[in-house]
Amino acid sequence: MNEGVKYFEVRDAMTFIPVIAVLIDPSKEENWLTRRAGFRDKDYVLLTNLQNMKTQYDIYTWDNRTMRVAHDHILRSWHKLKDGELIDVEFILGETSSPKESERR
Repeated sequence: MNEGVKYFEVRDAMTFIPVIAVLIDPSKEENWLTRRAGFRDKDYVLLTNLQNMKTQYDIYTWDNRTMRVAHDHILRSWHKLKDGELIDVEFILGETSSPKESERR
């Protein structure tokens, strides 16, 4: 799989959102089109909610805390996160003492 694309299971209180994330690294020569589109100076993550197909690159444009916190965590932890990993917003925010378990079987 392309290391610039990862899927995640985003969870929050009573929430399950499957997402796809795409890393945009404008420093790579082959990504000249992303630089041409205005992505410069830092990495970005395009995050798409696969239930409603909303996509954002800016964490602050999400209209809810679940996607805002998940997007920020994914961007900051991209190189540590594995494809398919669970992103538990309540755990990230310290609202629960242990992370949720994946629904993956």
